[in-house]
Amino acid sequence: MDPKTKRKRGRPPAASDTSGQPVKTSEWPRLSIRIEPKTKATLSALAAETGQSLWEVLGAVVASHLETMKPKTRKAIAARVAEAARASGDGD
Repeated sequence: MDPKTKRKRGRPPAASDTSGQPVKTSEWPRLSIRIEPKTKATLSALAAETGQSLWEVLGAVVASHLETMKPKTRKAIAARVAEAARASGDGD
């Protein structure tokens, strides 16, 4: 490492936004669920095999599942997501 380059203290951010800027995942909402042991093992195996975090794998799985749905269903889900974002003041 170049002596002029100074590392930041602490753990680096776990995520980045669409522009590539770091995002603190600790500021995201928490989700706590109970799942079958086999499902948890599969989720962990997917994460380990792809080198992604559990939340990244879960997000990809949800997006993939949405793609299999009928357009009418996807539109209804998108409306619910938009409403939830407005209600929380998120705006995304």
